[in-house]
Formats: sequence, C-alpha cells, structure tokens
Amino acid sequence: GKTEYSVSIEPKELKFNAEGGKQTVEVTSSHKWTLTNDSDWITTSADKGESGSLVEISAGHNTSADIKYGEIIFTCGDKTAVLKVSQEIDGDQAIQFKDPNFLKALIAENVDDDGDGQISFDEAKAIKSLDVTDSDIKEMSEIRYFTELKSYLYCDFNQLTDLDVSNNTALTELSCYRNQLTTLDVSNNTALTKLYCFDNQLTTLDVSNNTALTELSCYSNQLTTLDVSNNTALTSLYCYDNQLTKLDVSNNTALTELSCYDNQLTTLDVSNNTALTKLYCYDNQLTTLDVSNNTALPQLYCNNNQLTTLDVSNNTALTELYCHNNQLTTIDVSNNTALTELWCANNQLTTLDVSKNAALTRLSCGNNQLTALDVSNNTALTYLHCDGNQLTTLDVSNNAALTELNCLDNQLTTLDVSNNTVLTDLWCYGNQLTTLDVSYNTALTRLWCNDNQLTTLDVSYNTALTRLWCNDNQLTTLDVSNNTALTWLDCNGNPLQSITISESQINASWMNDIRQDYPDIEIIVK
Repeated sequence: GKTEYSVSIEPKELKFNAEGGKQTVEVTSSHKWTLTNDSDWITTSADKGESGSLVEISAGHNTSADIKYGEIIFTCGDKTAVLKVSQEIDGDQAIQFKDPNFLKALIAENVDDDGDGQISFDEAKAIKSLDVTDSDIKEMSEIRYFTELKSYLYCDFNQLTDLDVSNNTALTELSCYRNQLTTLDVSNNTALTKLYCFDNQLTTLDVSNNTALTELSCYSNQLTTLDVSNNTALTSLYCYDNQLTKLDVSNNTALTELSCYDNQLTTLDVSNNTALTKLYCYDNQLTTLDVSNNTALPQLYCNNNQLTTLDVSNNTALTELYCHNNQLTTIDVSNNTALTELWCANNQLTTLDVSKNAALTRLSCGNNQLTALDVSNNTALTYLHCDGNQLTTLDVSNNAALTELNCLDNQLTTLDVSNNTVLTDLWCYGNQLTTLDVSYNTALTRLWCNDNQLTTLDVSYNTALTRLWCNDNQLTTLDVSNNTALTWLDCNGNPLQSITISESQINASWMNDIRQDYPDIEIIVK
C-alpha cells in the first residue's frame, strides 16, 4: 500500500534576542527527515535525522538595523513542517538616519533620552507620540522603528514624497498634511481614529481597513474615487477639492460634518445621514438634493450647482443657507425661522418672502427677477445685497443695524437711508435716483452712487469716507473738503463746473484725474 508520512516539530517558532544564542527543536517523524535552511544568519547542528532527534539552532549577534526573519523547513516524504525564526535588533545600537533633518527634529522632541546626539532603537521604541511638524524633512523611513507609536504622529508641513507607516500598527492619529505624498498605505493601521492627509498629491486612498476612523480629512488631493462604506464610525468627512464623480455615504449614519464641495458630483444621497449638522456640497454638478431627512441641519451650503428646486421646509434648525448660483425659480424659507444667513443670489427667483425670518443678519438675493422685497420684519439685518433685480421701491427704514446695503442695478427712483446710521458701505448705482441724502450716515466709508440722475450730493457729514464713486450723474458742483480720508474719488461723466477741496487734498492722486478730465474746472480750496 501507499506509505504514509508525517513530520512535526516542537516548538514551531523560535525568537532570539539581539545577542543571539542556541535553542533546540525536537523533530517527530514517521520516517527519516531532512531540513533546508536558506537564511545565512541561522546555523543548524544537523541537516537530516530520525524521529526524536534534537536539532540545535544557532544565531549570532544581530548588528543590522532590522529585525531578522527566517524559516527552516523539515521534510519527511511528502510532508513538511515549518520552523519560524526571528531575532531582535540591538536596542542600544544607533539608528542611521537618511535625512539629518529628521534626526534633528527627533532630538528637538527629546527622543534622545541619553543625550548622546543619536537615537537608539530602544529610544525609538519608547516613544508613544511624535510631532515633527514643519521640520524640512524629506525622508523619514526610519519611522518604522517607532513601533510603539500610539497617541499620534504629526509630520505635517514637510517635503515628504513617501511615508511608510506599516509598522506603526498601534497608531490612533496620523496627520501628514501639506507634504508631497503621491501614495499613502494605511491598511495596517487598523487602530486609526483620525487621519489628516489633505494637501498632498494622492490619487488613491484606501481606508477600507480603518473601521475605527471617526475623522477623515483628505481634501485638496487628486482623488477620483473614495470608498467610505466600511467607515461606519465616521463623524467628520472632509473630501472637498478632489476629482470625485460619486460619493456614497449611505453607511455613514454617524456623520455630523460632510464637506464634499469642489468635486464633480452629479448626485448626492444624504437621506441616511440624519445626524448632519454641516453639509457643504457646493461647486459640484448636482441637479437635485433631498435634505428632507436632515432635520438637525443648521448649515447647508449647496451653492454653485444646477439645482432647479430645493425643499428646506423640514430643516427648521437651519441657521445658514447658501443656495446661490443655481437655477431655482422658488425658495420657501417660511419654516426656517432660525435663519441668520440666506444667500440665494444668481437664481431665477421672482418672489422672496423673508417675513418669518426675523433672525436674519445677512441676506444676499441679488441677480434674480424680484420686483418687490419686504425686509420690514428683518430688523437684525446687517448685510443686505439685493442688487440686479427689478425693484422699484426699497424700504430699509426698519433695518437700523445695516452696515452694508447693495441695491445697485434696480429701478429705484428714491432711497431713504436716514435710519441706517451705522452704514459703512452703500452701493446704489445704476438706478434712477434724483436725490440721495447721506447726511445721517456718518459711518460711511465707501459710497457708490454713480449712474443715477443726481443733481446734488452733500457728503459733508461723511468724514469717514475713503472711496467715493459719483460718476455719471448730473452734478455741477461737488464739495469734498470735509472728506480728508478720501483715497479714491471718481466724479467723471458729470457736468462739473467746480470742486471744493481741503488744502491736504490738493496733491491727492484723484485730483490729477479731475484736472485731466475737467481742465476748466474751478478748484476751490478751503
């Protein structure tokens, strides 16, 4: 009959310290055995024998910079047994660093415990956390000897093109942003909870083994795909400024912050992400966006897409809504009473009701098709941009907190800003104003009232003015003698006959332009 063979060894693994030595293995076999040894640092007392034989395995002093590994194969007929052999490095031996800047940074971080100006293997192994940020390091392959790193490794703001953290298996936080990395392998780093690798040159990133991740910042790379389906513990994902065409976050139900803007996404499903508090998906190619399940969402930035509709009626926690530069024809914010900022400019809105949004401080609704805008209930407004619409009237008498008002390019014939005493910037050009009283607006620093039908303009109370555009009106005289802070004045395109200035303004640069545009103008110096 057929001969049955068997072979076994005990122990099955041998570990030597750096000094080396001798250890014994007992071989049990059905017939005679032989062994093969391909490791030049291991010697054996025999290369063949019978069952019950004892084989002496010897190793010399390990003077290399790496742990040694080897295998001895025992064969009996068609059966084999493998003996795994390893040897530690000499802990007192100094690590030879390829980049002196890495060594310098380690010494600065007090890794050199004995103060000999070198880092031994034992000193490296004793380190639990390491920060070598902004140290002009180009090469740090010796990080593989820091096997006990756990709390964090920070190596940001260097010049690394490669980073091997495969030996740093206990690491929980890795921050390597703003380097020149083209690849990053974190498959062995299963303990990672935070990974910051943004501002590199990564084209791929595999985080499928990193199931403990709670924060991932991989933005500003060159990623075309990103699979986070295994990262169910993620609370923050920042993957913006890449080249992603799709992103599946359906498994990431713990997400509170998602920044995926400036990619090439055509769809985005956030229906499972009910914990979201920040959703930044602007600068993509989205045609639809359903946020009806995201009822806890305070911040939604979906501007610069191709949205034709947007329903935020369920998002009663919204405080900031940025939906400008889309193709919206309507937007209903009546349920969003907590809104403090609404940016809906550059859409196709014909109406906008903000009467329920009494908390609004900033409203930008310019470049739509609005014929009316009621902001009487929005008494907290500090910023109002409603330019580029078809407004014939605008009442801002209740908006006493306004510091910026931009109502340019409308069809206004009158504008009363007497109650807006803290205004610093007023854009009202491109209307049909025949008068403009800014005497109450003593905080004004910049005034654009050009391209109207003004025959007079009194800026004597506006002593804080630094820039004034009043060109293309019907002014015959202009007195800026009280406006000694002026650095820019454009009054071209008026039938000016005289200008009154102060002595300090005689040699102002803008006066050169006036002399050139109006060679016959009367200059009155106060």
